[in-house]
Amino acid sequence: MRLSTLLRIGSLSGCAALLLFAGAAKAETIDYIFTGTGTGTLNGVSFSGTFTITDVADTTGITTGGGEYRNTPTTSTFSSSAGSASLTDPIVIENTISPGFMGFGATEAPFPDESLTASVFETYALNTDLSSTSGGLSVAAATFPTSVGNLDFTTITALSFQATIPSAVPEPSAVALLGTVLLGFVAIRRRVSMHFGRS
Repeated sequence: MRLSTLLRIGSLSGCAALLLFAGAAKAETIDYIFTGTGTGTLNGVSFSGTFTITDVADTTGITTGGGEYRNTPTTSTFSSSAGSASLTDPIVIENTISPGFMGFGATEAPFPDESLTASVFETYALNTDLSSTSGGLSVAAATFPTSVGNLDFTTITALSFQATIPSAVPEPSAVALLGTVLLGFVAIRRRVSMHFGRS
């Protein structure tokens, strides 16, 4: 095989592998983080001050209709001075109707939710990074089921939201493919060296 042909095959293989590798690294996981200040109880233990709700979801689970985007997290964790717990019926709701609200809630009756309002939510579709955003409150005393007992909010005096798509970790198949391509380059180099060695 001619040297130019070998080099062309090697270059094409390398480009194909890089495209596949880049595709495999695309992130689908997204973290929705609500940080607030309030009071309430977690399984009867009182908390007062800062609390966090961290929802981990997949962008492929986003649904839309009636001016709302919704996503059901795979995990939802509440943490505060009273401890931590997993919400057992979580949903993230984003309403695009002015003034736009973003909230965490539950999918079963009485459908409790706690949210904040800001104009940025009018064009946000739950599928990209969003820097920490605070706004007006749309909250009420509500109860959420958790892994350790009920989470009861009495008051929420501040609430902010941010979304983060974590850095993607390449899948093992992509790493294996890259390794195969590198071995191919080594083999081509050997053949080229042998070809010139015989000349």
